[in-house]
Parts: sequence; structure tokens; C-alpha cells
Amino acid sequence: MGVARVIDNTSLKKVEIPLVSVGTGKFENIRCIAERLPYSLLGTQLLDYGKVTIDYSRGRFYFEPFEKASVNMARKDWNINLSAVSGQLRVSSLWGKMKDELSVGDEIIKIDNEEIKEIDFCNTIIRGLPVLRNKEKAVLTVKHEGGIKTVTMTKE
Repeated sequence: MGVARVIDNTSLKKVEIPLVSVGTGKFENIRCIAERLPYSLLGTQLLDYGKVTIDYSRGRFYFEPFEKASVNMARKDWNINLSAVSGQLRVSSLWGKMKDELSVGDEIIKIDNEEIKEIDFCNTIIRGLPVLRNKEKAVLTVKHEGGIKTVTMTKE
């Protein structure tokens, strides 16, 4: 799920990082989306893997992993990213061949023939979209350029 906003697809890049060390913790095969921003963010997902201590007085950050073994973060990503925008589910970014099929901002009206009702932004951050949970592909019905279009979204 896209969290921040619907953004022009040309400013997004997928980045694969083979190894990142944070304190004594090691993370392998990280995939993330990078934007052209003047800063970088360290995600809160780090809290799933260890304890974080911020020492404000010394200007330091400490990470103590729960386990000593490195964590393999390899995963498949959807070729279409979705975001909740003003109560609607919209395309927030497209990857690969999907760039020719849809446009950023298109409204998703059904997923696997299940009608999308009003979407709450906060719930999508906390729970994601239950209709996509544990799936490798899903059929989207989309309002695209004044018409209705059906496409298959897959994890790659």
C-alpha cells in the first residue's frame, strides 16, 4: 500500500540493497521504493526485528536485534501500488508493463469482483487490504480514461 500520496511515476525507483547493517543487526536482500526527496527515512518495520534506543543527549541511535542471524528480506512486490485517497482506492504507482495499461490516479472499483466501498486511509495503513491478503495475483476493475478496464495485478 502506498502510504504517503499518489505521485508521478517518473520520480519513483525500485532499489535492491544486498546488505544493510544497523548496529549489530544485518538485513539482506532489501527491496524498497525510492523517491527524489531531500531526505531518507528508516522505516518503523525495524521495530519488528529488534530494540531501538535513541540517545538524544549524545546524538546516537542504537539497534539491538532480537536474533543474531541476519534477516533475509527478499519478497515479491505488486506490479501496481494502491493508495487510499479521499475515500477511494487509487493507483499510486505502476511497474513494468503496467505503465502502459493504467495511469497513476485511476480509481479501483472492484478487486476480484468484490466492490470497493469507501476506503479509510488509516485502516489501510494498519490492516492493509484484506481482499489482497495472502494472494499472488488479483483482478482489478478500474475506471481508466473515461471507461472501465480490467487488469490482472501480480506479485513479481
